[in-house]
Amino acid sequence: MAAIGMALPPEFTALADLLGIDPRKPSEISDFGVDEEGRHITGGWYHLIGEITSGRDASMPVGVNAWASDLEPLVSNFDIGFTNRLACPSIGFKRPGVIQLEFNSHIPWVLPEPDPT
Repeated sequence: MAAIGMALPPEFTALADLLGIDPRKPSEISDFGVDEEGRHITGGWYHLIGEITSGRDASMPVGVNAWASDLEPLVSNFDIGFTNRLACPSIGFKRPGVIQLEFNSHIPWVLPEPDPT
């Protein structure tokens, strides 16, 4: 969360504004290790009221009860996708008409402590 300003490009914050999402408050955020340049691969999602009217679902099955995100580049080092498959929705989003906006970002370590990786 300390690097959220670096993790979310202006193109994404503009989209979030159009969708009524507060980009500083993802439903979930995770670190998936580092890329070849030493940046942290960070991913997460937001829940929102809406529907996917065109394009493909960004969640694809990879086994029994196993899914993977299949995101598309928005800008360099930042990918997004929409899915009907919800992960850990809060009580207000456990109803029909909710979708999930997923993202992945590659960001540098910004905390004063040494990078544990």
